[in-house]
Amino acid sequence: FLFAALAAIPTFLTGEGAEEVVENLPGVQESLIGRHEDMASIFIWLISGLGLLSLATLAASFKSNSISKALYAVTLVVSLAAMGVATQVGATGGQIRHTEIGSATTQADAGQEGGGVYGGEQEERDED
Repeated sequence: FLFAALAAIPTFLTGEGAEEVVENLPGVQESLIGRHEDMASIFIWLISGLGLLSLATLAASFKSNSISKALYAVTLVVSLAAMGVATQVGATGGQIRHTEIGSATTQADAGQEGGGVYGGEQEERDED
């Protein structure tokens, strides 16, 4: 988990640059970017804490400390929470560019604000 925490740092730091790239694209909503950014902030704190907690658990296990069993349980719970938040970070990030995975309200808003996926024009298909 310590390596996951370290790997999350550059990923988190590239978010602002990515936001600048996509925020003016058609169909991209600022509210979706904000939601993704909020979830990413929660995740970076959670995974950083998990990295430190796993380091403490490792140190306690080397000392055969009786507290290490409790630390293993806490580490497990925090890691499950981190996985849940990571899933939400990915889902909210996906909603920014993949309007088909958003809610009906989100899709309707995207169509009004940015013209939808096709910039306000619907693609016609030939049924032949």
